[in-house]
Amino acid sequence: MATLLQTAKMNCVDPLAWLSQTLTRIAQRWPVAEIEMLMQARYMTASLDEISETGS
Repeated sequence: MATLLQTAKMNCVDPLAWLSQTLTRIAQRWPVAEIEMLMQARYMTASLDEISETGS
């Protein structure tokens, strides 16, 4: 767990926000084929895509 949180920090990602989103998505049956999208390096890109989709 500590390694995951430290990796998030190294990728300039808020560890708590990333962990919360990741656990929520896993609980909601995130597709195994898209598991790579849950990685910290992809977190910022995914968040920006979600913002652009909502128009905010």
